[in-house]
Amino acid sequence: MEVGALASADYSLHGFTDRIGIERKSLPDLVACLGVERERFARELARLRGYDCAAVVVEATADDLRAGHFRARLNPEAAWQSVLAFTQRYRIPFIFCDDRSDAERTAFDILRHYQHDRMRELQALRIPARIAPERQTAQGPGAQRAKQTAPPPPLPPPEPGHDPTGKSMGPFRPPGRGRSVAQCGPCPRECLKKSLRV
Repeated sequence: MEVGALASADYSLHGFTDRIGIERKSLPDLVACLGVERERFARELARLRGYDCAAVVVEATADDLRAGHFRARLNPEAAWQSVLAFTQRYRIPFIFCDDRSDAERTAFDILRHYQHDRMRELQALRIPARIAPERQTAQGPGAQRAKQTAPPPPLPPPEPGHDPTGKSMGPFRPPGRGRSVAQCGPCPRECLKKSLRV
């Protein structure tokens, strides 16, 4: 909890002081706002109407107000009718509680729910958009390294009379008697040696 001056309301959230405001009133304060301080209170409600969330939390029950359990000359029924009029005019609810402790807890719960909803909105904005599979392309340094280290395409099958490197082999026959060096293919020295040993 942080104590500080607010432009409007008694309670708010850090970072959201212009979006949520909670007014907490004791029964004598509320009666004064409905009577002698009515114009000032109406201006306060008009400012809060522009907030995302606003409420007036009262430290007493509605029966206490309507029964006149306060020291003021204001008519209890007139006070109740003023509450109803302000509620519909400024679209700000008046929440009556059992006592001060209940009012503090109620104000805290309103702030807690508002913060929870804003956190859910932020988490929803962090979900990455899905990309269609046909549009997915590799990018960055890793993709360049993958392209450089990719294996070369396989060589086509060798044609008859050629080795895989593309050199001509010719019609090879094993060397032997009665065969010249030219008949032994591309290895004249090796075939010559073999023919001399025969």
